[in-house]
Formats: sequence, C-alpha cells, structure tokens
Amino acid sequence: MRRVMLMFVFVAACRSPSADEARSWLASTDPAKRHDGAMALQKMYERDPKSVGDHGEAYWADRVVRTRGLPASEALGILGNPKPMGGEAGGGGASEGWRLDDFWLVTLHRSTRGDDTIFGSTPPRRGVIHVDVTAPAAFTGTWRTYFVNGALYESVELERGVRRSVRVFHDSGKVRYERRYVDGKLDGTVLSRDANGVPEWEETYAMGKQVGVAKIFHPNGTLHQEAHYADGRLEGTLRNFSPQGTVTFCAQYRAGVTVDGGCAP
Repeated sequence: MRRVMLMFVFVAACRSPSADEARSWLASTDPAKRHDGAMALQKMYERDPKSVGDHGEAYWADRVVRTRGLPASEALGILGNPKPMGGEAGGGGASEGWRLDDFWLVTLHRSTRGDDTIFGSTPPRRGVIHVDVTAPAAFTGTWRTYFVNGALYESVELERGVRRSVRVFHDSGKVRYERRYVDGKLDGTVLSRDANGVPEWEETYAMGKQVGVAKIFHPNGTLHQEAHYADGRLEGTLRNFSPQGTVTFCAQYRAGVTVDGGCAP
C-alpha cells in the first residue's frame, strides 16, 4: 500500500497543468509559481497555439475580409463579438479598435452617415495580453511578469521596492522599450518600438517629470502627434497629423492649460 501511495504522489506531482491552470499561475505573487506557469504555457504554445487561445492571423484575416460592406452589428457577429478598444470619428466615418482574442487586434472603418456599414479595415495585428502582478513593497531583485502564452512581458529591477530599471518586451522576445530611474524617479528618453522595429511613441523625463517633445506615431511609422512638455505639463504647441502628414488638430498650451484651440499649421 505504501509503495502505491508513493507512486500516486509522484505521478500527481509530475502532472502537467492545464492551460487555464498554468495561466492562473501567472497571477501568483510567488515568482517561482509564475515561472512554472510561463514555462508550461510556452510548451503548450509551441505544440499548438490554439491550446492557449491563439486562433492565428489567417483565421482572423479571413473573417475581417468578410466584414466589408456589412452592417456593423453583423460584421461584429462574424468576428465573434470582439471587445471594443476605442477609436476616432470624423468626416462621416469612424475608425474603431477591437480585440479579437487574447492575441489579435483589428481596426474597423465604419460609416457614420446613417448606413452604419464597415467600409474598410486594417489587417489583424498582434497584441498579446499580459498578466500584471505587483511586487512586494520591499522587494529586491528582478521581478518578472508574463504574456498569456508564457513569453516574458516585463522585467523590473528593484532595490528595496524602488525601481532602478524596467524592460518591456514583445512576445517575440524583442525589447519594446526600456525605462531608467534615478532615486526611483523616471529619467531620460524612452522610445517604444513595435515588433517590427517601427516607432510607437517617444517621451522624455527629468527626475520624474515629463519634459521636451513627446511623439506618438501611426502604425506605418509616420508622426501622429507631437506635443511639448515642461515641468510635467503641456507647454506650447500640440499637433495631430494624418498618416499622410496633414495637420488634423492643433492647440496651444501654457502650464497644462489650453490657451488657444487652434493654431497655424
């Protein structure tokens, strides 16, 4: 009986977790537990991405194409009723972001002239969900969190709970951006790049306060917004641009307050 019990304990200890179980481990405050969950999910993902919820780009591309010309409600049904991610409207149309699953996003272009039809879209783009876990107040060392496929999302260097650096990754393993801290205060310029190396945004800080020029880029790498900061507040001209470079919005700020809702392009 004792031998049977020992064998049962050994087999139970070696049992691989399910995808849901391993994913729940990513939210653990125990670094070892998070690591084990990440390793298990990585193995599952390598064998079959669908096992952890990734339907794949081709799956969604086929469905996105089928939404063109359809009423928005019908189009969203084809996409499995995705989650809204915000958007912009103007000129008789709206561009709205949608989360298709835990791995893919899309932007749909919808008419707002009364017919409410989908007249275009972007191709599905990768945007993997990650699981945030806050480090203990006095933690010293490297604090890691992960994407839902087990890939490393963030690596934070802490000393008695004070940040020294933060590196954020794409699930491919490429660095998205890196932040540096002085006495726990963000300091220096931070440039974020997408998985293909195209700039996403750029910001500059001086001992925790945003300064200088801040930029946001369109997915094609062209400038979307340029703003100026001083002492952590908007100061000067803010402009938005279309992907083609046309000014679409302009305003003037003083100490974070709008002083002119329009300005010369």
